[in-house]
Amino acid sequence: MKFRVGKFAIVGGLLSLFNFLIYTALARVIMNTNELLWLDSIIAYVLTTILAFIMHSKITWQERSITRHGIAMFFLWNGITGIIITPILTAFFGLITPFYQFAYHISSTMSLPFDYDFIESTSIFVLTTAVTMVLNYFFYDKIVFDNTYFAKIIKKLKSKFKKPTKSQVFACLLYLLPIIFAFTTAFLITTSGEDIHQGAGNLTNGTAIDVATDAANAFNFNSRLTDMYAWSVIDFYDYQYQFGPDTIFRLIDVAMITAVFYFATYLILNRKPRLQIKDALIFCACFSVFIITPFGRAFYHEFSMIHNYVPLALITLLFSIPYLNLVHHLKSPKAATAAAPLFFSTHPIVGAIILLILGVAFGMSATITPLAFLATVILFCLIRRKSLVRPPLWFYSGLIGCITGFLVCWLAGSGVDHYASTSTAATFDYIAPSDIFTNLPRLIYHELYNFGITLAPLFGIFLLCLIFLNRPKALLSKVHLTHLSPATVNILLIFALFIIIHILGASLIKSPPRLLIPAYLAGIILIFRLFAPHLKFHAPLTSVIVIFTTSIVIIHTIFLLKYRSEMSLVLDQIKNSTKTTLCISPDSTRPTRIPVLDLAEANMLVDWGYPEPIYGKEIVSCE
Repeated sequence: MKFRVGKFAIVGGLLSLFNFLIYTALARVIMNTNELLWLDSIIAYVLTTILAFIMHSKITWQERSITRHGIAMFFLWNGITGIIITPILTAFFGLITPFYQFAYHISSTMSLPFDYDFIESTSIFVLTTAVTMVLNYFFYDKIVFDNTYFAKIIKKLKSKFKKPTKSQVFACLLYLLPIIFAFTTAFLITTSGEDIHQGAGNLTNGTAIDVATDAANAFNFNSRLTDMYAWSVIDFYDYQYQFGPDTIFRLIDVAMITAVFYFATYLILNRKPRLQIKDALIFCACFSVFIITPFGRAFYHEFSMIHNYVPLALITLLFSIPYLNLVHHLKSPKAATAAAPLFFSTHPIVGAIILLILGVAFGMSATITPLAFLATVILFCLIRRKSLVRPPLWFYSGLIGCITGFLVCWLAGSGVDHYASTSTAATFDYIAPSDIFTNLPRLIYHELYNFGITLAPLFGIFLLCLIFLNRPKALLSKVHLTHLSPATVNILLIFALFIIIHILGASLIKSPPRLLIPAYLAGIILIFRLFAPHLKFHAPLTSVIVIFTTSIVIIHTIFLLKYRSEMSLVLDQIKNSTKTTLCISPDSTRPTRIPVLDLAEANMLVDWGYPEPIYGKEIVSCE
């Protein structure tokens, strides 16, 4: 119905006001004590939920009738929102303190009568309310007030749960291999020296945890949202997994690692991966060629890397999908919107808001990647300016969000100058932007090095594709640029531009592979997308992918179990010792490695990390 989003927003605003007034009246007039604020909050929420049902059924969705199932789902959803979703969102938005500091700085400059606590609490409330309203709208529209929803679900379940074929079972097993890898990584890994240095074990040791301070320190140190997440959650991790608060974060790690390869496969196939052998093999191949390289170490080596670079890769993929869909449907923005993920499909304003939020997160996720993305968009628009049409609203909102997040990091944080002010400046041979022209030989060396470590494995993947393909000459003629569709050429151009710009942008330093993960992942998608439509997974190629992926999972799991067993003895020794200071050599805590496949985790104790507090004992290096 026309204007439904506007009606929902007005009703939602009135309900938020009603909730605030009831809560205030209970807390300040009726109860008149802070000891029962939890009860005030529950009463206000229940009354607001009842009023919300009446108002939405009579105003927002007045043309629809509602069934008993819909009523039950309404109150069940609001219970879940109040008990689970809202506290999680409140805790998450409590982490982004740099935004509130930035807003407070602007407020102070303009002499506005708002203190920091007011800005922080109000911003958290507004952001949490905005996200829950978006979630509520989709749930109400698609489930609660849709009379055909349950009939559709039953019909879909009947069609889905037929007896699976042998090929579907095999495809399911293939999909499970990378998930098993992610699961064993998250739950069997022993925290590294870097993890302990960042705060792993603090909860176990009884150390006071201040998530907001950790997030602020991370922002001041490295100006990245991913660092803020890493520093904030590591306090909840034990040295080795024991059921506790870190369970939820480890499951999130599993979900994020799996999602990276799922969305990479989505971009390769230009559709959702299906329960088919070909799709599952591409999923496994994408996983394998990433994990076996130095780039893949960031996904399993230690939590400090996992929590930084897995979210970076995931946010980059999620943010790029709608733009790539738009490029694929360059002459029809409406088709691009329809092909985009579910959050834009029907309501462009809601989609624009969500992409704005995702854009801010993407802009704050890294130093180089957002800048490379923006430069890629600008260059592509200049190259294809004659064929461009007016893009939809979310196109602009996403870019505005990206620029906003990027500027917050650079203006309020350390930016790339972090490398000049730490010990890493010498390690990575940092060149300050002001010294570029006086250090051109070093800059060129950095560029050659960065291109080399990124393109060398990509060239190897390209050769492997040719080796295992039938009649490579015939295939090469098929994938010649003159035989590709304009949409495919545009997509490949986007990926190529992004790879080049990202590597060039990272060349102020001699980049470690982890900083070039977005470029390498884009290269994998480019090569597989080029060849995937013509691939025939005959027995030899299928066998190679299955055996290789299975071997990676098995070897990695064996390494983790072996190291976990060895380090549990060391941890027990520390825990049971009566001494306040113990000496342990890092040589005795080095994990097993094999020359070619470095699938082991990081060392639990490192030379630079001493002394480390573990179980309240000070651990020093043995002379």
